[in-house]
Amino acid sequence: MKKTLHLKKTLRVALVALLLSVVGVGYTQVVNYDFEETCPSGQTLYYKIKDDGSLSVIPPRKKVNWTWRRFWEGFSEPTGDVIVPEQVRGYSVSEIGWGITESWNVIGAFMGCEITSIVIPNTVTSIATNAFENCDILTSVVIGNSVTEMGEHAFGYCDNLTSIVIPNSVTEIRENTFEGCVNLSSVVIPSSIEVIGGGAFADCDNLSVYYLGDIAQWCGISFLNSFVDEYNLYINNALVSELAIPDSVIIINPFSFANCNGLNSVTIGNSVTEIGEHAFYNCVNLASVVISNPVTTISEGAFKSCRNLTSVVIPNSVTAIGKGAFQGCGSLTSILLPNSIETINESVFASCYNLLSITIPNSVQAVGKHAFSGAIV
Repeated sequence: MKKTLHLKKTLRVALVALLLSVVGVGYTQVVNYDFEETCPSGQTLYYKIKDDGSLSVIPPRKKVNWTWRRFWEGFSEPTGDVIVPEQVRGYSVSEIGWGITESWNVIGAFMGCEITSIVIPNTVTSIATNAFENCDILTSVVIGNSVTEMGEHAFGYCDNLTSIVIPNSVTEIRENTFEGCVNLSSVVIPSSIEVIGGGAFADCDNLSVYYLGDIAQWCGISFLNSFVDEYNLYINNALVSELAIPDSVIIINPFSFANCNGLNSVTIGNSVTEIGEHAFYNCVNLASVVISNPVTTISEGAFKSCRNLTSVVIPNSVTAIGKGAFQGCGSLTSILLPNSIETINESVFASCYNLLSITIPNSVQAVGKHAFSGAIV
């Protein structure tokens, strides 16, 4: 994992270098800021006046070559504990921004800086793409309660960041926002979150997610893909292990509980009609699933790679089981399909190596390829 992570990080740095090299071999001393000012913690920060009259904190140089370090040659790079002010010279600070090359917006305001902590004030509404990426010694982040958006890789590869609290002003955690924060062990996610992008916390192994809403709200989040490699979910500071989906939930969205290590059992509520794609993918400790009668659809990969799943109850209401829905459930020994099923789709029970018995009703008209590949039956 460490070698892979290092390679990914190296490739990202190399890509930034390649993009920047497009603008020229040498570098030109062209400033990107309107003025500089000493912040409350003693560092010099550089500011650009935005069209709306507020300020963006940005790197100082406009045209550079090869690496983000070149942004700081001849300028005072912020280090240590940084407090971003709410106002400077009568202007409100609204953004942690990025630097500009001739063609590419890729360098975040603090990207690669040796800062140990950052306090972002309540006036800031936006944290731009790459804003704090590769801040290797950053250990503490305080995000003001007016931030509504955080760009991709905003805190990517902050190796020593251990915890983060996302304020309830944020509605979306974008793709790869915290990717590569290998020591991030705790994140507080507010109930205001509506969307979580794929890989938002990629490579954050053994992450504990403290969600400030309830299970019904969690099921309603739009997960654009698996957001983390493995995690434990806490609701009201209690580990979710015996999950009961409440009757208020109609659809369990795709990837809702994918890679959730803490789950031991799941009981689907009496109003759920659909279990979304990969909803419980790779829940490695999930042993028991009870699906209630209103469910009609178990989507593609819904329980794929739940290798300790031993018991599944599928009701007569289910008419469709998607491709690979139970693929890789190596502990399943028997399965009873209801007579409402007409098609057994591709790879549904593939790699269920201990599946000894399956009851197929007369209603089944077609069996997809590799439906039972690797199973004993």
